[in-house]
Amino acid sequence: MNPVTGIEIPYILPLRAFLLQALCLLVAIAAESYFFHSALKLTRKNSIAAAATTNLFAAVIGWLIFFYIAYFLLDLIPALTPIKHDLAGYIFLNQYSPLLGSAIILVATTIFIILLFFKIYTIKFMSKIQLLGKEAVVLAAKKRQNRYPLHSVVLWAHSCSNTLILTILFLVNWVGN
Repeated sequence: MNPVTGIEIPYILPLRAFLLQALCLLVAIAAESYFFHSALKLTRKNSIAAAATTNLFAAVIGWLIFFYIAYFLLDLIPALTPIKHDLAGYIFLNQYSPLLGSAIILVATTIFIILLFFKIYTIKFMSKIQLLGKEAVVLAAKKRQNRYPLHSVVLWAHSCSNTLILTILFLVNWVGN
């Protein structure tokens, strides 16, 4: 407990996880905004806004779901207690456990698909409420002339950004060990 403020401050701060999340967000925003600008013919400002909004919402919602699952659901099933400890060791200390291997592949595939649909609907919603600008959406639709459907552009952008993120994670773990 901090004697000055009276607030309990945790001693373990996952600074590495925060910095890696920020790096991954920057890479994803840059990669996806390139696809939105070139394929959807949005302006640079609107393509960056669309990529930043979808990725920041996805990151916040993803972390909230992760903490909910890690805190509540893993406590309800006593057999999953080893996974909870292995998960904490992986996030805070970068200690990989073989128990997590198959679970990570299944969860990563599921997250990829869920985030893809989330990003498609977020961009559609942003276009509907004209957050990207009415002239930007109308102009983009006229320039594009249904050459590239929105879902395929978002699929390519999402796949490219996740490939870059996986490459960065591989390099961080390869160089770090």
